[in-house]
Amino acid sequence: MSELAIDQPPAVPLSDTAMSGRSDDCDAVSVLCRAAHQVRRHLEHTVLHPAGLNWTSYDVLHLVIAHRQIEPQTIAAISGLAKATVTLAAKTLATRQLIRRVPDPGDHRHRFLRPTVSGWQVLHELRPRIRAAQQLLLAGTVEGVPPALLHTAATLTRPTTDHQIGPS
Repeated sequence: MSELAIDQPPAVPLSDTAMSGRSDDCDAVSVLCRAAHQVRRHLEHTVLHPAGLNWTSYDVLHLVIAHRQIEPQTIAAISGLAKATVTLAAKTLATRQLIRRVPDPGDHRHRFLRPTVSGWQVLHELRPRIRAAQQLLLAGTVEGVPPALLHTAATLTRPTTDHQIGPS
């Protein structure tokens, strides 16, 4: 029996900038993603973990409080998380009584997420610590990331009028 030949793409040599850790315009998004991951990881370890939260649960709690009442699929669309991930985080937050999962009066299969007083208090306590930690991390520029790219990234994460998320 003959073996099937599997076509593989040719090996691409790493550029000098990739090998040295320096960035150029071609890998600016990669650098930005790595920087964002490091910031998120730092905030989780220094601020959120002591409060019993991770970044995902914090983000879900923050969005529930910001919107007062919101559906999990809307949070998924805003945050870029999978709906299943949002649902799991919401269940955990509800177990801790930081949010409530309320049935939709028109369709009991769906749930709305609403904040609780405890959820408001936790977020109220965490926000100043998150801001302080972010300011320390981002006091200067993020190494290797041009300020214009940071501005572009911030712009990309905001819903546009053409793709507005949630009710108008």
